[in-house]
Amino acid sequence: MENIAISSIKILPSYSALNITYKAYKDSCQLAAFICNTPSSNVALLEVPKSPNASLEDANLARTRLEALLLDYICNNSQELFLVENSQKDPRFRENTEGKPVSLPVFIAIVPIRDCQKKVLGILYIEDNFPKKLTLEQCEALAIVASQTLPFIQATHVPKKTELHSLPKKIKKRISEKAIKKPVAALDSIISTPLHTGYTVTTVVDIKGNISCVSPSLCFALGYTSKELLGENIFNYVHPEDRNNAIHNFLQFVQEKPFISRSYRIKHKSGNWRWFEGLANDLIANTAVQGIAIKARDITEKMALKAAEEKFRLLFDHSPLPKYVYDIDSLKILDVNEAMISLYGYSREELLAMTIKDIRPLKELDKLMAGLQVKPQKESPFNYGIYTHQKKNGDLVLVEVTGRYLPYNNQNCLMVACKDVTEQIAAEEKIKKSNERFQIISQTTKDFIWDWDKINNTLYYSEAYKTLFGYKKHSGSGNSWHIHIHPEDEKTVKDSIEQAFNDPKCDTWEAEYRFKKANGEYAYVQDKGVIIRNKEGDAIRMVGVMSDITYCKNHENSLRKLNQELREYALSIEHQNKIFRDIAWTQSHVVRAPVARLMGIIDLFKNDMLDTGEKEEMLDHILAACQEIDLIINDIVEKSNSVIDMEKLSCPIKF
Repeated sequence: MENIAISSIKILPSYSALNITYKAYKDSCQLAAFICNTPSSNVALLEVPKSPNASLEDANLARTRLEALLLDYICNNSQELFLVENSQKDPRFRENTEGKPVSLPVFIAIVPIRDCQKKVLGILYIEDNFPKKLTLEQCEALAIVASQTLPFIQATHVPKKTELHSLPKKIKKRISEKAIKKPVAALDSIISTPLHTGYTVTTVVDIKGNISCVSPSLCFALGYTSKELLGENIFNYVHPEDRNNAIHNFLQFVQEKPFISRSYRIKHKSGNWRWFEGLANDLIANTAVQGIAIKARDITEKMALKAAEEKFRLLFDHSPLPKYVYDIDSLKILDVNEAMISLYGYSREELLAMTIKDIRPLKELDKLMAGLQVKPQKESPFNYGIYTHQKKNGDLVLVEVTGRYLPYNNQNCLMVACKDVTEQIAAEEKIKKSNERFQIISQTTKDFIWDWDKINNTLYYSEAYKTLFGYKKHSGSGNSWHIHIHPEDEKTVKDSIEQAFNDPKCDTWEAEYRFKKANGEYAYVQDKGVIIRNKEGDAIRMVGVMSDITYCKNHENSLRKLNQELREYALSIEHQNKIFRDIAWTQSHVVRAPVARLMGIIDLFKNDMLDTGEKEEMLDHILAACQEIDLIINDIVEKSNSVIDMEKLSCPIKF
């Protein structure tokens, strides 16, 4: 089987792809993807690793938080759908779990596939990177898709041949082929009740399922000769997925329980599978037959038509898009789905009494008739484009119309899907105008403008990204700019952004840091952003402006250095002034004492008040006073020299 499932489902490591045919797998995944409006690559059919009744503590079944929750749900919940609309807000995933953490998709839907005994054989798994809310109709449609895969699941237990051999032997000896041909020739007359009308394929088997006689109609239907079929076990030709039920039905009948007519796939000689429906007649007691006569009819085309009708009805009724079927010739609306009724406001009866002209304003009719002149190929769907439709209340709505040819009640019809794009077009127009304003602003400013989409983790840069910093790219991941932040600033910047995002009341962010240019140099930047949040308060986008403030920063640093020099110079002047004050104090106090003594001695000499002996003594005092004055003068000279040296060492301050 070609596997189209998700390549690796890390959140469900214990689950493997379901072992069914490629076509059944693909069809189921595409149907589920259509119902949930997600790519089919986001859908998988998985086989449960063990019985759902296993202990929740089983390590193999609870390696991830989702597996533990799913196992608990399967064991304790009778509902069909396990739904996670937004894993980022779901409290079930906030608890710490053991093992390596695994990131979850945002949206998860899981539908258990149960057999008639409510045993879980597999799951239908859907995921998406965006939160979703499913309607009741969508949930019911997913349950139908899951249940339709049940017949394709290969039985985990196929009865062994010994189970057939263990049946009570009602025939002691086998009748030869030659002896049974004549009685079988008259078999149609034995079982020719109205119940058998249309059942033209006949065979006879014993109670073990071995073929003892075949009719030409059986050989023609399956492409085998009678020699190829005689003596073979009939269950060897039954499809492996149907064999379990076929054997069980046959065993019940042999054990004298009522035969239940069911449909099974039988292998044609070409290798293809044909659907047959049969009736069994117990003719073991009939001495002419002594076996079980099976009358069957080929219902392959009927089953194909039924499958097509079921697929159409599922796609039509449960589609989230408004759909209707109309007759190409009369333009009369023949069928509508619930989404159509909900959007347009008419009742089903009102819509079925209208034509496709009635749901359009008058000014749109010419466009409609012109569009109907286009005759695209019938093999594939086609897009008519955007049209204006009118609701019952008069409101106009823009819809994207796609169609597909459809044989409906033996009429040549068209099935149309209408996607409401009113808000989308309005939003696109708003975005277009916003982008135009953004481009104009980007071209008229020297600042670097950026736009960070947090949901998709993409970052857009304006042209200034190249002119300011030399980088050529204009877009990248949301983390691409981190690599250019100076290592010493990176943690501070990241923490400030995270803090702003986590605060629902915060709508702005600002930071200054060093940003690396393409030439390897670092520029000082001032970065400001406006945070955009959704209705729940989560940050989904941030738009901002980054300015190169390197010149201002360098000028600021120069001013800071100059201020430091001025402070140092002021301290130097203050120190010099202190020295001068010391010199002045010395001159006014210390020098005065010896000078006063000298003046007094001179006055004694002048007035001739000293005798010869006293004059010699006074001369000694004069010498001592002069020496003291000399020492004081030397001290003053040293202090003056220190001031002079200090001025020589001081750097001149330039403005």
